[in-house]
Amino acid sequence: MSEIACNFCFGIPFLFSDLLFSSQQRPVSIDLPTSNIDLGPHLTLEYPYYPQGLTQKMYIIKGRTCIVFAGREDEIKEFLTEFKVRCSYFTGDVPLDRITEFMDEYPFPQKFARSALFLLHATGSHRDQKVHFGLFNVPKGTHLVDPTTFDIEPGVWNVLDSPTFGKVYAAASGTKRYLNLINQFPNLQTTAEKGSLDYAIQANGLIAAQLLTLEKVALYTLNHLWGGGFEVGYFDGEVFQKFTNIAYIVNHGQFDPSGDVGIPVPRAVMFYRYVGDLLHITAIEIIHGEAYTGPDVVKFTARADQIVVRPFLVPPVDFDRHQRPPEVDLSFKTNLVGMGYSLVTPDNGIFNPAFFKWGPQVYVEYNHEDKIEIYIHPGYIGEIRSGAKATFPRLTNGQQ
Repeated sequence: MSEIACNFCFGIPFLFSDLLFSSQQRPVSIDLPTSNIDLGPHLTLEYPYYPQGLTQKMYIIKGRTCIVFAGREDEIKEFLTEFKVRCSYFTGDVPLDRITEFMDEYPFPQKFARSALFLLHATGSHRDQKVHFGLFNVPKGTHLVDPTTFDIEPGVWNVLDSPTFGKVYAAASGTKRYLNLINQFPNLQTTAEKGSLDYAIQANGLIAAQLLTLEKVALYTLNHLWGGGFEVGYFDGEVFQKFTNIAYIVNHGQFDPSGDVGIPVPRAVMFYRYVGDLLHITAIEIIHGEAYTGPDVVKFTARADQIVVRPFLVPPVDFDRHQRPPEVDLSFKTNLVGMGYSLVTPDNGIFNPAFFKWGPQVYVEYNHEDKIEIYIHPGYIGEIRSGAKATFPRLTNGQQ
């Protein structure tokens, strides 16, 4: 039970994967970065499985190949092991024809029958202005989704043409809800041009921020056994990279009778960074805090006694579990930020805008066992408030 996807974002491909692995064994408790409580009693699961833990499902191999997986851990591990061995024969880039040869030879019906993958291999570079992407998807079947009837077909890769993301491929248990969010996504408000890396980074960062917010406030992903966190991968012109040193922030606000939400308050921060092969997530629940509003900044501060801090180490599927994990300083500072919002009407209608920024206008700093500070330019909060006010009549008429 998972969600993996690839969107081609007008020539800039991005890969997307969740972190959740499930099993039929009921765990003692379900603890995830998006919530500081045991989620077990609150889930209404669609399948006879339970969230079991977090594992990376995205792998970058020799810089030029990126794969996302969904399905059975044993099948994924065996494929990954054999693929890495084949790639190790080459000191530099792996030729595309050798990857094609491997994919043609691999006995997918016998060894990968209950899993899925999407593989991208890059040749050339943006520096040479010649980049070609080899694409492999398993299963090979695809289904073109009608954005009006929204007919999702199980067991294949569902493909949706989006005016914001371009062609989007999705597979596994989260497909319907992931593509539904893509299908409803408004035009991206940005100065970046479609077809640029900046545009694609913003679009995909927004989706991750929205999904984490919806998971926290409505269990949007978890009731369908996907989510728990997300990896985002992209080709930077030379090699594949993952989003790292990034903070996702979930904010909460309430509409007053006039449709104003005031200044929404940060309730949770999840900071992602990679330490060797491990993904380290510092999850911070903000119980209380103080806000300062100035002409150039809105600053939120919460002391150590006003927050709950929980670290999560997320290993690759082929990680040696006997290896001692590294010690990580939980302090961080970043200006790469995805902001998600849950804005609630008096009758529980919800508006979920988001924005994604990197630069001095928005940043977050956490000093472990001291405090967390979040700085936001007032202009961004003003845009959220004006968008919420414009949406308020539709929410209160029950047309969300």
